[in-house]
Amino acid sequence: MGYSKEDVQFHREMWGPGQPAVNVKMHNFDLRRVSLPLAEGSVDGVDAYTDAAFTHDWIEANVNEEALNDFWTEACREGWEMLDSQAKEIWGEKAAVFAEGRSGGWAVVDGLKEFEGWDATDLSKWRRFEEYAHQVVKDIPQQTLMLIYLNSFESPQETLQG
Repeated sequence: MGYSKEDVQFHREMWGPGQPAVNVKMHNFDLRRVSLPLAEGSVDGVDAYTDAAFTHDWIEANVNEEALNDFWTEACREGWEMLDSQAKEIWGEKAAVFAEGRSGGWAVVDGLKEFEGWDATDLSKWRRFEEYAHQVVKDIPQQTLMLIYLNSFESPQETLQG
């Protein structure tokens, strides 16, 4: 069966009504689950080839925990910017994405019409956004590795050490 209004997830803050939302929580974030070197096309459709010497062992030896957290935070920030840009592409400039939930793990789009009035076109637009959001989340580890590669491996003088 196809995607229907019943398939749309909602998130509700304690004080307000529920809104359509995409669960964008990262679970089991582990850079070692991503094979290195990264191959062409492996990061959001962008050619991303890393040097064979860029390995998980190199990262452990050259990038401290604080720097890893900074790179991950930057990849997440870029992900939120991508979601906001996608929402504007789908719904126009009035759309804006924001995070809800204790850990900010729900992407909510402001500027949509009331859910009760959604038709097949609105549902299709939401599904497009939802699929894009899931892909952005899936790509966060690769994005993090590319940030490490571009900022620490290719520019060793900028390697972040504590």
